[in-house]
Amino acid sequence: MTEPQHRAATIVLEVEDPELPHVTIGDLGMVRSVTEGPGEVVEVVLTPTYTGCPATEQIRDDVLEALASAGHRARVEFAMSPAWTTDWITEEGRRKLREAGLTAPTAHGAGRRTPGWSRSSAARPASRAMSATRASSRSSGSRRSEMTVEGFQELTVAQVDHDTDESAIITFTERLPFRHGQHLVLRREFDTEEVRRSYSLCSPAPDGDLRIGVKRVPDGTMSTWLTSQVRPGDRIEAMAPSGNFTHEISEDHAERHMMIAAGSGITPIYSIMSTVLSAHPGSEVDLLYINRSSNTTMLLDDLEDMRDGNLGRVRITYAFTREDGDAELLSGRPDRDRLDRLIDAGLLRSDADHAWLCGPIELVDDARAALVGAGMDESRIHRELFTAANTDRQRRAAPVAADAAVAAAKAAFPGWMA
Repeated sequence: MTEPQHRAATIVLEVEDPELPHVTIGDLGMVRSVTEGPGEVVEVVLTPTYTGCPATEQIRDDVLEALASAGHRARVEFAMSPAWTTDWITEEGRRKLREAGLTAPTAHGAGRRTPGWSRSSAARPASRAMSATRASSRSSGSRRSEMTVEGFQELTVAQVDHDTDESAIITFTERLPFRHGQHLVLRREFDTEEVRRSYSLCSPAPDGDLRIGVKRVPDGTMSTWLTSQVRPGDRIEAMAPSGNFTHEISEDHAERHMMIAAGSGITPIYSIMSTVLSAHPGSEVDLLYINRSSNTTMLLDDLEDMRDGNLGRVRITYAFTREDGDAELLSGRPDRDRLDRLIDAGLLRSDADHAWLCGPIELVDDARAALVGAGMDESRIHRELFTAANTDRQRRAAPVAADAAVAAAKAAFPGWMA
């Protein structure tokens, strides 16, 4: 399998199921094959979890958009035979479903399954038709602040700060417990179409302000609304904080953390930095923060305040891909060669207790390889993928275990990526 094909397969496996936030189509075993067709077109074959699944078309669109954001031309087809079975769910998928209290669709006749995922004490996730019914009830004057059967509740916007021309930091009035590195799934209807997007929390855990960072994406429905129209007092539906881009913090001894963030990937990284610094007075963090230019750098003032308030414990290195700087090493795209040189120069610490990587798949893969090549144990590397598409549309499952995901799929479907 070629490297481009491996990257494409990784992207497909990590697309989230729109009816089951945080569970990927790879977790569910929906991916039958990812191959390279004529003209370098990525050909993807999927099998829905049940016949008539209302999310089928959205899954196809999500896969196409995720691949397009990484520069791939693609085609998606659906294979209904053999029918999907719960045996195809990976162990990671089963764990996520257990944590959510969900059970899979059950067999019902020849190759047909009972539609939807169910809870022992709650209805299954709503379909598009049910979403339209919710919109109608809200427009008639009813407002619900209680938790819905899907786990959503309304949050009130307390403050909107535009820290760059294309981003906003949105703080909510409510306080909810969360872990560093986690995110919120927001939901809103635009022209009767329900849209769900994930945005990382950028506050110290577990009880900091409920604050998210949003970067506007070209043609991004949710991100455009959040960065240009949302005002204090507005109410937005959100699920409870969730996500696996986190770790168990030791309060007994100091930890050294090395961070690499690109663009809006700084949002979960900022939460992790602020949390680990508060957990132990001896902990230290090093951050390589990559942006197009200084004008597009999110959370700049927050980071400088963090550095000033933790003298000797926080080291931040800024790199710009479209802005010349004083050091050649920190100008231009950070490819594998440049990352190797940053390690040699001591700007990236391969001896850290934990490394946190958040950005596009190419950067994350290259950084992981560079750190492992410099002697870091891969188990200490935490990864989450952000792309121009999924900052507004979806986030790859975190922490990303691309090689493991591909290996699991290959084990389940021998020869599937020929």
